[in-house]
Amino acid sequence: MIPSSDYLPELLPASAQDALRNADATKEPMYMVPIDKLVVDPQFNIRVHNKSHEVQEQTIIASIMEHGFYKHMPLPAYPGKFAGEDVLFVAGGFTRFGAAKKVRDSGVPLTHLPVVLRERGTNIGDLLVGLAMDNTGKPLSPYERALLCKRLKNLNWSERKIAKALGIVQSYVHQLLGLLELPQDLQQLVIDERVAATLVINTVQQVGVTQALAMIQANLALHDDDTPLGGTNGATPRRTSIVNRGTRLTSRVCLAAIDYAIQQRDLTVLEQWRSGDHEIVAAVNSTLSRKRREDAQPAGATA
Repeated sequence: MIPSSDYLPELLPASAQDALRNADATKEPMYMVPIDKLVVDPQFNIRVHNKSHEVQEQTIIASIMEHGFYKHMPLPAYPGKFAGEDVLFVAGGFTRFGAAKKVRDSGVPLTHLPVVLRERGTNIGDLLVGLAMDNTGKPLSPYERALLCKRLKNLNWSERKIAKALGIVQSYVHQLLGLLELPQDLQQLVIDERVAATLVINTVQQVGVTQALAMIQANLALHDDDTPLGGTNGATPRRTSIVNRGTRLTSRVCLAAIDYAIQQRDLTVLEQWRSGDHEIVAAVNSTLSRKRREDAQPAGATA
């Protein structure tokens, strides 16, 4: 399930003392709360459940199995109303919480988790920002951060305010919000960690949505490994260009192949080009040469 960028739950303040009493909490010096007494709003969590999330969860499960749930890393929670009752909602650490439940369900005697309460007066904006700023484990991916920016935008926060709260530059906030406006096919490539968000954003800015999707898919088709195109999670790109039969496939080369396929009204040409068909490769190279001559020709000049 992909979390909604428009989800804004109603935050109903509740009595902290009543919520703690109803949760059978004890304090030593933090609150130790029974796992099943902690309430999770499944739509509040912005984590995308993809392969890297599964790996992270398994790593945490192994850590809990060996060392227990670290008390020096308590879960943040806030008192709120649920079904007319004052309860404790988990406000962060959702991956650790889910891992702890799986460890408990496997038969390990893990019954209580350490919890600290968010400050009195906390509002929904504070809780959303906390999803990023209070994160001590795996950083939010660019797509998850984009969801967070959109939710804050829905609270009528300006891009400048969002940037200041999250500790990022305003231009990056604008790019992340733009990511969520792209067609789902492009977003899915980022969600599935096949392509870095920055590469998608930059490619769309350079060539437009339609050509960006075709170009990225052509690049992906040339690789059998699982290394994401352009790096992951905002990291330094590990491969931003690709090689086929000794030819460096920059965006210009890929666009020439796409242009040729459009001219031929046959997108299967791209597959033939990818496989190294000599005639198709020669035709694409000819198209590329022509485009380079056109780009080098002075404005207003005639052939």
